Amino acid sequence: MKKGLIMLLIGLSLLLIIPFAAGCSAKSVGKSIESESPGVPLSSKEINNIKGQLSAKIQGHYPDNYGLSRVYGEVVNGSKQDLKSITFAVSFGKQGKGTKIGEITVKNIQSGSKKSFDAATTANASTAGEYSTDLMGAAK
Repeated sequence: MKKGLIMLLIGLSLLLIIPFAAGCSAKSVGKSIESESPGVPLSSKEINNIKGQLSAKIQGHYPDNYGLSRVYGEVVNGSKQDLKSITFAVSFGKQGKGTKIGEITVKNIQSGSKKSFDAATTANASTAGEYSTDLMGAAK
């Protein structure tokens, strides 16, 4: 009898705790989804106004497990605007003359700050050459 009563109390306790725990996790998931919002894309005019103040520099590359290049470097937000994301095209070859091999999106970069990146490309890592970047878009 005593064992049955203990089991009943444990069962009732779990029935009260599980909905509470589920409610807490749903709220925390909701907050994390909100904080990862992609932001509002900048218009063409806004991008042109800050284009010279945003830059991505490829500092090097290395092979991934599939023989393709991963490029790494740094994005600089020299504008006076905090940005939710900045997206650059990565090209293999000189600026404006290369073949697009990937995109870099760096999230949450504050005004006047730098942020590192490491991104996959579609280029063969054994190919020696020059990488360049071109601003595709940004969001605030």
